[in-house]
Amino acid sequence: MKVFVTIAGREAIEQALKQAPRVFYKHMRQGLKDTGLTFQNEFAARHLKGGTTEDRLRVRTGMLRRSWGHTLKGDSIGTAAVHMGF
Repeated sequence: MKVFVTIAGREAIEQALKQAPRVFYKHMRQGLKDTGLTFQNEFAARHLKGGTTEDRLRVRTGMLRRSWGHTLKGDSIGTAAVHMGF
């Protein structure tokens, strides 16, 4: 006895699975971007603004303060990362 099953929409499912890594990467990259921006702003508010204290940076030219930031690296799910620093 043989049973044949026809799956309706199989092509759409295959196409969605092919596109999944790009869709996941897009959302993951946005999450990394949001995380980097939040950390950048909170770190700057705590350590880079205001007068000099034991946990705040002394300012001479302001170049170090302005260089603080984050960048996104990678072009796939496996290589995506956020780098933060000066």
